[in-house]
Amino acid sequence: MMANLRLELKAELEAAGLLSYQPAKVYGKFLFLMAIVLSLYSGFFLATSWWLKVPLFIAAVTCNVAVVMLGHESGHGAVSRRPFINDLLGYLTFPLMAGLSMTYWKHKHNTLHHSYPNVAGKDGDLDLHPFAVYTEQKNAAKFPLIRFIQRYQGLFFWPLTLLLGFGMRRDSVVFLFGYGRKLSRGLPRYIDLCCMALHYFLWLAAPTLFFGIAFSHALLFYVCWTLVVGIELAAIFVPAHMTQPLYRNYDENFILQLQTTQNLKTNKVFSYLMIGLDHQVEHHLFQRMSHLEVDAAEPIVRAFCARHKLPYQEEGWGSSLWSVTRAIDRLPDYELVDRPPAL
Repeated sequence: MMANLRLELKAELEAAGLLSYQPAKVYGKFLFLMAIVLSLYSGFFLATSWWLKVPLFIAAVTCNVAVVMLGHESGHGAVSRRPFINDLLGYLTFPLMAGLSMTYWKHKHNTLHHSYPNVAGKDGDLDLHPFAVYTEQKNAAKFPLIRFIQRYQGLFFWPLTLLLGFGMRRDSVVFLFGYGRKLSRGLPRYIDLCCMALHYFLWLAAPTLFFGIAFSHALLFYVCWTLVVGIELAAIFVPAHMTQPLYRNYDENFILQLQTTQNLKTNKVFSYLMIGLDHQVEHHLFQRMSHLEVDAAEPIVRAFCARHKLPYQEEGWGSSLWSVTRAIDRLPDYELVDRPPAL
């Protein structure tokens, strides 16, 4: 039945002219955002006042994250029918601009998260251990400091997301040279490694070699950049799921996506920069839907869910950040639900 519902909704979206590929517009947005990023970084280095440097830096990193989120779209194969067009944008963004393996991201995000959102033990995004734990993980920490952080994990969660970028880069390397070696073979593996090496060269070595910037300054800039990237990525991805129920198992993937996902209501500027990730319901139901179409798809999906008495969840982005804090704080005493209710 649920497979039929998915096909019915897909037919409605296609009848509205949606679920099409728009590679020219996506690449155009990539070039536009890159021009903004380079302008903002130039402004940062030219500015003499920290009152100007700080907002320029934050704006530059925010637009930089938006560029990387275009790589998220390409990783889903949502840019073009041609794999090469998707892969090109993916390698330009994830390993080259963010220092993350594209193969690692596809495995972590597409294979694990999208297949099993909020399913404990399968959704890799739920693994916040050791800094945040849910019921079945508590009391396992050996070090007093970690136990203290877990006791007040709602309070510590957002500050600790500053470290997310470093953790993901570490996990990329572990994936490529460890447990993911068999999943990352041939040309994609070497492109990943070459682009990641070029990433570090451009961010750390090139400023010293070509612009006379002290290596210590380049390193400090890169560390600060990574800290801001971490909290911004968390603020985009975490509120879409963390306030929803956590499950041990599931029966219907279509229902699982609706039960564990919510949209984030925000303004047009942030919506533009979030590359469709404020419309997580539509994205999770149809991963290959272009972010350029999610606004038009929302009323169709919303009406479809209402007609079939299916959940359609949304929350203001600002309030969702506070909801995440409360949800993380309650996780140690949260009882996992066996499976989503049948609808």
